[in-house]
Amino acid sequence: MLSSLEKIALTLWATSALLVIIFYFSETPPIFKILYSEITQFVTAISCSLACFRTALSRTSNSHDKKGWLFIAIAMTLWATGQAIYGYCYVVTREIPPNPYYSDFAFIGMVVFFIMGLIVFHKGAVKDLPAIPKGGKIIALIFLYVTLITGFISQNYSFSGLSFFVALCYNILDPIILYISILLFFSLIGEKNGMTWIFMVIGILLYIVANQVYYYLDYRQAYASGSPNDTLWILSFCFIATAAIIAHKKHIEPSYP
Repeated sequence: MLSSLEKIALTLWATSALLVIIFYFSETPPIFKILYSEITQFVTAISCSLACFRTALSRTSNSHDKKGWLFIAIAMTLWATGQAIYGYCYVVTREIPPNPYYSDFAFIGMVVFFIMGLIVFHKGAVKDLPAIPKGGKIIALIFLYVTLITGFISQNYSFSGLSFFVALCYNILDPIILYISILLFFSLIGEKNGMTWIFMVIGILLYIVANQVYYYLDYRQAYASGSPNDTLWILSFCFIATAAIIAHKKHIEPSYP
């Protein structure tokens, strides 16, 4: 399924995520922990974006598969942009950026484009695949409600204005990503590209968990760049990139993740 070179690259990717935890609990200088985590998150997000772009470009023009992967590639590029802005502020000032910050608009844009990609995939999938099992819909709804509840609990809604809008966007959009991805998972698990979607869903789950933990730590003013939570984002992008690589190799038209 994957070439030896790709397996080595993905193994190094996963190892880079685990190093964040090792550095966190070691005597490594704080500035190195911060720089390593921020740079690794940016590089892995860009790498994931490139993997998605490659898969999109391998598809026929105007296919659902091409549009879906293109939207996800743009989403990952936006996340990398937001991370670059956030990381620059964090490294230069040695303080967590204010809430909201310029990076938040890139992060929210990432979620919007990711949802657009999932919707495109779903539109393509429902034309050729059987209906989603009732159990799958129930599980998707459970995840939707749980993510909504944990998001609202972990966020501080005592503020108003733009800060409230940004927090609300995060807490509503994240569950939508998870909901649509789980629905697609149950539609595509038995299909030729089911393995692609397994990796995609794992990546999305890790991303959502990372966000939820970050919201809670940020609310408690306990988050610091280079913390073990950063590992989840890096691993998330690794799984999404793997999904893109597998989809590129299969190259079945029409092909859905």
